Amino acid sequence: MALGIKVLLAYLLGSVSGSMVIGKLRDVDIRSSGSGNAGGTNAFRTQG
Repeated sequence: MALGIKVLLAYLLGSVSGSMVIGKLRDVDIRSSGSGNAGGTNAFRTQG
């Protein structure tokens, strides 16, 4: 049972894009700036 919960939490955590979270915290939609990609490289380029 504990393993199932860990797997579920790992899946949910892995499905969240870190660059989208950083963008939300800084009130910036990174998908509309830079290359338009929601990846970490675009987040670093546009938000420093």
